[in-house]
Amino acid sequence: MEETYLFSFLHFVNKMREYPDKKNIIEEYENYYGPMPADFRETDIYKKYVSKFTLPEGFRLITPDELALDFDWELLEQLIAASLSSDYWYELSEDTTSYQLNVSVAHNGVKVVKKIKELWAFQILKLYKIYIEEQIKLFTLMAEDDEEYEAIAAEQKTRIKKYNLKTSGLKNSNNFFNELNQKLETIAN
Repeated sequence: MEETYLFSFLHFVNKMREYPDKKNIIEEYENYYGPMPADFRETDIYKKYVSKFTLPEGFRLITPDELALDFDWELLEQLIAASLSSDYWYELSEDTTSYQLNVSVAHNGVKVVKKIKELWAFQILKLYKIYIEEQIKLFTLMAEDDEEYEAIAAEQKTRIKKYNLKTSGLKNSNNFFNELNQKLETIAN
């Protein structure tokens, strides 16, 4: 059974085609990479870059309770981590198996920080649109200009390294808490 989420990549692309300035973004991408597939995971963007942000196993992203089944949270987290326009960080929860994802973006010169678990559905939908459009533009720019390709590819590699460090921090914190709990249980017994 195919999962149905509130954000549909196909619908997003079709809506972009309705507006001249957005339509050009899609058409320019397609000039280099071929027709846009119905599933974002089938794009060159996902296959060559976004998929490199592999989520840590054994952890659960804390999401708004009422929206837990409405979005592809794994894809959203990958898009956030892959973005060159925002920053993010994790906070391990007290149970050490779930984590909070915080996102920081600059808006009109002001740094805005949001916790994913506190967002409304319309804000989450906006994040998908912003991050996917950003990646489409970056991949098009990389195809158009060799110098831009080098600069963007270098930044992408840096983002992947930073992500791996951040997620290894989650794993290390979890191991620390597990060992601490085991020692505390031993002391209590």
